[in-house]
Amino acid sequence: MRRQPSILTVTIATMIIFAVIFTSCKKDNCVKTIPEWCHRADLSTEYNPVCGCDGKTYQNSGFATCSGVLEYKQGKCKW
Repeated sequence: MRRQPSILTVTIATMIIFAVIFTSCKKDNCVKTIPEWCHRADLSTEYNPVCGCDGKTYQNSGFATCSGVLEYKQGKCKW
């Protein structure tokens, strides 16, 4: 007779699978081609950190954009 997996085991396995799927999709679609205007020397050096969708903290939104990051949130990354 085969034992049935417990509800806890199934729940944890499902959570892990979803976490892997969503984090990998998010990062794959996160970075794009660097905009043309980024090659100019007038990019602000003001320190106003943003957390990019790639999990990296950037000096400001301009640095994030010029690194090809599509989405970011105000503040340093927490991970």
